Amino acid sequence: MLSSLSFVFSVKPPDSIKLRQFYNEPKNSYDVLIFGTSTARGAILPPVLWEEAGIASFNLSTSSAPSATQYYWLKESLKYQSPSVVFIHGNFLFRNEAINNNREPLFRQNLDPMRLSLNKLVSVYDVVSNDREQTFISYLFPLFRYHDRQKFGKSDFDVSVQFERNLRLGYSATKGYTRISPQERPVELDDENYDPDFIYNDIYLSKMIDLCKANDIEVIIAVFPAYREDNWSMHKHRILKKYAEEKGAALIDFFYGEPRAAVSLDDSADFYDVNHVNINGATKITRYLARYLDENHELPDRKAESSDPHWDVVMDTYHELYDVYLDTSRG
Repeated sequence: MLSSLSFVFSVKPPDSIKLRQFYNEPKNSYDVLIFGTSTARGAILPPVLWEEAGIASFNLSTSSAPSATQYYWLKESLKYQSPSVVFIHGNFLFRNEAINNNREPLFRQNLDPMRLSLNKLVSVYDVVSNDREQTFISYLFPLFRYHDRQKFGKSDFDVSVQFERNLRLGYSATKGYTRISPQERPVELDDENYDPDFIYNDIYLSKMIDLCKANDIEVIIAVFPAYREDNWSMHKHRILKKYAEEKGAALIDFFYGEPRAAVSLDDSADFYDVNHVNINGATKITRYLARYLDENHELPDRKAESSDPHWDVVMDTYHELYDVYLDTSRG
């Protein structure tokens, strides 16, 4: 009863619902998992990996996700899936990962949907031990946090949604588009500005990579175009490249070099805003990744042997969204 009331009273952003629905996926049915923030959530599309190469994937990235919560979701996911490849968003190396009361909504949207387990207990302890204003019991039973909530919608009482499968397998590509001006591109720093002793935040990123290695999972650190000067630069690219080499992880940076040239992103049609590609840009990026995975990793073609009707729904949902984008861009 306490758990049911907690679901009704708790705030349920789309990312929280997605994480709840991840538990409904067939065990050991995904060979690729994706972890990151909204930039990664909107850039890697599981239906395109499926369509191009028969690769089964699920995107567990969430909006503004703290790397701490993505680390614990990686641990959680490995209880149910046995991926061969994990994508991790490279921006985690440079993000402010402070755990405090102001960032509580971000931790809530990621930890509230997690099933009660030792992993959840440890993750909650990690949060509350760094922020005394948050309580252990309110994460185990969110009703204690949301009990005074007064406004409810129809969806709050639809408990069936947590037992359904996610129609997009975690991605959140948008049909809209905007035009990026040259002034919004980050500055490419010269070699003389490169600081090899730059201090970065690698605590949870390192934990994610080490966890993957312990489970014989290949790690690909990926960076996706985000046109804000403080988001990316050649300076950060060099730091991340050195970091990836030291960790034995692959790096794909869609901002510079061969990956960017290969996908041919159009600044006037492939972006939703200065920080995210739209469904057209994401399709280009994911097609590149499908080829990369096909050439560098021996992943099974699950499409050839699949009898799961859910994939038909996933593909129909993707094509409907893409068709809307095409109609919008032509208009």
